[in-house]
Amino acid sequence: MTVIFMFDDPPVNVRWYYAGAWRDRYEKLQELVTKYGSDPTWKVRLDVERADVDQIAKLSSITQDERNTVDKILALKAKQQEPTKADKKDLIRFWPNPGKFSKQVSDTSRGVFLNHLDDWFYGDLSQASHLSFTGLERRGGAYARPARGFDLERHHDDSRSAFMGDFLAIYSALLSEVSCQLGLDYEKKRLREAVWPAINGLDPAELYKKRYEDWLR
Repeated sequence: MTVIFMFDDPPVNVRWYYAGAWRDRYEKLQELVTKYGSDPTWKVRLDVERADVDQIAKLSSITQDERNTVDKILALKAKQQEPTKADKKDLIRFWPNPGKFSKQVSDTSRGVFLNHLDDWFYGDLSQASHLSFTGLERRGGAYARPARGFDLERHHDDSRSAFMGDFLAIYSALLSEVSCQLGLDYEKKRLREAVWPAINGLDPAELYKKRYEDWLR
């Protein structure tokens, strides 16, 4: 989803990707410095954090005005004051949650496909990462004691097939997206003639049909 979103406006989104990460890490660093800056046992940890933040700042070409704006916002929050619109003039936006990508793109078809990916994959992956019961069951259910009459071996086989199908479809979609966006004709031909036909039936989300069937031609 991130790659598809990036290609909607690469110069803007690639910079936003780095800059949003910088703001997030910088604000957390300032919070740590406020709490633990005088504690010598935190020196190494804070030095590492500063080095990471400085590296991201260089990658994203953070300006002094952008840094000053974040500092001003943090100072206002420390005083429990609400920043004004003028205060936020140069404020870097946080990188959006993938579930919000579809609302941020200019290309309608891209937004529709991002919504489709969100419906099919992002919810399940988020549940698995945050270990809701649904996510925990999906990740570790195969190791739980089966209910009476439950065919655990068959379930293992079916689960492996489903996971492999999702992996192959998502990875093929990633290759297709990059090949189409960059106009890689040879790769497009191989994907169209060899890769997608080979995983036919293992693409329950119909990624090929919904986005790449016509685009790969």
